[in-house]
Amino acid sequence: MKRNRDRLVAASAVIIVVALSGLVVRTVLDAQARGREALRRNQESSIEQLAAGMDQRLESALGSIAGIAAGPYALVPGDPGDQARLDQLQALNPEARSGMMLVDVEGRITAGTLLSDPSLIGTLLERPRLREALGGGKPVILPAAPGVTTELPTIAIFVPILDADGALDGGFVFEAVVAVDSDLSKEIAELRQGRTGVFTFIDELGTVIVSTDATRLGEPLDASLRDGPVGLQRTGSLVVGRADVPSAGWRLIFTQDLEEFEAGLGRRVQSALLLLFVVTLIGAGLAFAAVVRRLRAERAERARMQEINETREEFISIVSHELRTPVAGIAGFLDSTLDHWQLMDDEGKHHAVTRARANARRLEALTRDVLDTSAAESGELSYVFDVIDLSAEVDAGVEAARDHHPGRQITLHPCPTAAWVRGDPDRIQQVLMNLVDNAIKNSPADRPVEVDVSVDDANVVVAIRDHGPGISDEERERLFEKWVRGRTAVQGTGLGLYVARMIVEAHHGALKADEAPGGGEIFTFSVPLSVASDSISV
Repeated sequence: MKRNRDRLVAASAVIIVVALSGLVVRTVLDAQARGREALRRNQESSIEQLAAGMDQRLESALGSIAGIAAGPYALVPGDPGDQARLDQLQALNPEARSGMMLVDVEGRITAGTLLSDPSLIGTLLERPRLREALGGGKPVILPAAPGVTTELPTIAIFVPILDADGALDGGFVFEAVVAVDSDLSKEIAELRQGRTGVFTFIDELGTVIVSTDATRLGEPLDASLRDGPVGLQRTGSLVVGRADVPSAGWRLIFTQDLEEFEAGLGRRVQSALLLLFVVTLIGAGLAFAAVVRRLRAERAERARMQEINETREEFISIVSHELRTPVAGIAGFLDSTLDHWQLMDDEGKHHAVTRARANARRLEALTRDVLDTSAAESGELSYVFDVIDLSAEVDAGVEAARDHHPGRQITLHPCPTAAWVRGDPDRIQQVLMNLVDNAIKNSPADRPVEVDVSVDDANVVVAIRDHGPGISDEERERLFEKWVRGRTAVQGTGLGLYVARMIVEAHHGALKADEAPGGGEIFTFSVPLSVASDSISV
């Protein structure tokens, strides 16, 4: 009887352990499936948002170029008026590596800048989809093709030109290079995911326009990758994601090895199954603990993917919004000037060009902050150190700020003696301009921005004070973090102060913010003193 009872207890124990083990197995596999699905959804959402951001960016570019390219034009080969107009537009970007053209309704080139061969004037422009664009009558982005204004492959933006009756008279064609060092390629390069994760944009003919894999640029993408439904699918040993960019007829393709895509997920499942084997031997209690640990790991993984997704979305939202404003300002002031040139006096022309230049400088500053942030984080932000008089650099920077903001009062309290430090004068000017611009944004128009230079026992100290509303203690703690804008009503990407602190720290100095006596905020950066006779190294 006792033996039978012991056998029953042993059998019951075995059944309980097996049942608990089966429950654990089911829980682990279910968690694996849910984790895989969450990973898929998050990645699919990231792809869709990146494609949507690119779509908005291209729509804005089409609108801006359409405004700049507005006629009228003679569209006669060799017309000097048309050529002069294109030369004026080209001069707005003297560092451009590609140019622009005018074509008549038949597609013949009538004028152009940076043409590889002047004899192309009067010949047909051979580009894919150009004939369809001439018949469509609306701005479009043409597929990649060899350029005629550069030796590099290009995409082209086509803007129709209409006559006085609204009929198609020809078109404006602007070429943009497809190259690894283009601004768009540098921006996309930051999105590379892991060792094998690649983001690629292709045009409607399947040619790679921009990619985190530079070897793909200008090449046709394999049909097995480019063709297929939108969304994220498993294809053999790859994960392939697709999303459309309607404004240009482009498509975003994401590829990654399945093993790497699910690497963290797979490792945790293997650990859980190993724990399951141990649990089978020692009891259901440890199995439960393994499941709890597994579920916590899954939650952490989902939180990590969500954080990546939110950061990417915030980057696209902030940069696209901040870039759109100065671009629209440049186009608007140039359009107004061109449309009313004969009616404007010299003062009006100077005012319009000055405003356009101010928007261009703002665009340049925004772009510089984004690129400097990437370079600084990768350790590639360059410096050219020399022994300089920091007091003199501040004097020059304040004068430049006064020129940029002629309506604002900027008060300088200089150091009575030279203040020698070892530093990069251009980077020091960048820090000063960022801080002065920040103070101007946050000060009432009738209150001054004050700049003070002093020397203590070991450092040169530069203080910039505004008379604005100040910053809360909670905001001040995060003020120098990336993407953080301390006063939410202020425009900007939230990168200026972040870059400024990294530059000051590269000079072995410190940058901080404090509440100013009587209200407002005071930003102070200090750089260690040097002597004019110190040895110089780069």
